[in-house]
Amino acid sequence: MFVIYWTALVRTPGQTDLVKTPFRKEFDLTCMSELLAFAEQLRVQQRSGPPDEEGAVSHINYCSENPSSIGQAGAADPLPNYDWQKRRKHMPSYKRRR
Repeated sequence: MFVIYWTALVRTPGQTDLVKTPFRKEFDLTCMSELLAFAEQLRVQQRSGPPDEEGAVSHINYCSENPSSIGQAGAADPLPNYDWQKRRKHMPSYKRRR
């Protein structure tokens, strides 16, 4: 799943002040091009007007979550059966980068 977040200035009912309000929209993993097109629309809106008017976009961020991930998100200890070896373990010292 892809999620895009953005912040826009919104006037709440009964208020005269504009408030930065967070928004989000979800996209399926097969819809990355739609996500990027939507992000570009937000960027055009962000560039088109003054940053202190109603509807002004001040922050755009998107991220993804892979439902097929085999490990925990972020840095985690390796699983007990994880067997990784450095390929050039026995490279002569004169060939190693310094």
